[in-house]
Amino acid sequence: MNIETLERENFNVTVRDARGRNVYTEDLNVNGRYKNNLDFTSFTKGMYFMIIQSETGMKVEKLIIQ
Repeated sequence: MNIETLERENFNVTVRDARGRNVYTEDLNVNGRYKNNLDFTSFTKGMYFMIIQSETGMKVEKLIIQ
């Protein structure tokens, strides 16, 4: 996961399974650039959605675990 911001911002990262259940959540305070390789090896195979929210917007990414 890569997040870049020009100013300090708070982010909430949530991963939900295909049924809408939260399986991962993290609150971040980013000032500049943030990079983290999330470990999803414990997740069962299937489709997940990563939701990254801040005060200014939201981004949703689909993840496929095989």
